[in-house]
Amino acid sequence: MALDVLPIPLTWVLLAILPVLFYLYAVRPMQVFKKMGVPGPTPLPLIGNIVMVLRDGSWNVEEERQRIQKYGKVFGLLFGKTPLLFISDKSMLRDVFVKKFHALGDRNGVTLDTKPSGRMLTNLIGEDWKNVRSTLSPAFSGGKLRLMAEAINSCAD
Repeated sequence: MALDVLPIPLTWVLLAILPVLFYLYAVRPMQVFKKMGVPGPTPLPLIGNIVMVLRDGSWNVEEERQRIQKYGKVFGLLFGKTPLLFISDKSMLRDVFVKKFHALGDRNGVTLDTKPSGRMLTNLIGEDWKNVRSTLSPAFSGGKLRLMAEAINSCAD
């Protein structure tokens, strides 16, 4: 079938457009960390760094330590098309978890709609998360944790 406007078949037009679409939807989103200047391993189109994470194990401490040595204390991975930022710098973690927690209320993940685990801080999102976190924060201040340290250490022994 040929287009009336073009002297070439429609198949050839579609084949010419296919690489452009592949670049726009599969390759370009994988460059999100590169554009921001965040180091990390080079992701594969569509799947990101999933193969590396599955091969090395998702909770393998030695592999994480090697990535920190190779890429620095802040690096990025792509789980599919979802960017994941890994931070191991103490001062930056303090800024993220204490000073800027209000901007990071929603997280990707599975939310459970069961009781009581559905009300856990790790399963909440949005305003529910902010309310529960602001209620719990004073209980875990530095001074209160120092007061509990002796009891915690005696239980650990």
